[in-house]
Amino acid sequence: MNVSVIGTDSISISYSDNAMAQSANASDKAKVSSLQSENEKLQEEVNKLSSENQSLQTKISQFKSAVNVDLSSQSQNTKELSAQTEQYLQSNNINMANESANFTKQNVQSQAGSMIVAQANTSSSNVQRLSS
Repeated sequence: MNVSVIGTDSISISYSDNAMAQSANASDKAKVSSLQSENEKLQEEVNKLSSENQSLQTKISQFKSAVNVDLSSQSQNTKELSAQTEQYLQSNNINMANESANFTKQNVQSQAGSMIVAQANTSSSNVQRLSS
């Protein structure tokens, strides 16, 4: 540090470039060290997130695989069941159209018979009323 006195009223103090550089350099080093420390902490957090992301991606992949296996097995089961049903119907000579037509025919005949019996009951009660 250089100190010079000029006249009686003023004092001038000047620092050498080397002292200022050392002071600024120490401050910069502290800042750089602090920034490096923060950077290392951030890098550790990024590594943790990357690891968690990989773990989640693995789990998602496993889930998708399980869903695809389930869907494909259900599809296969449906196809097998459909084929077995068709084979059963053919082997037992079951024609759904004929069976449905026969059921409808028998149902109509049953209803007609019920109606005839109801009319016969009504007619006999009318005959009894007239004769008494």
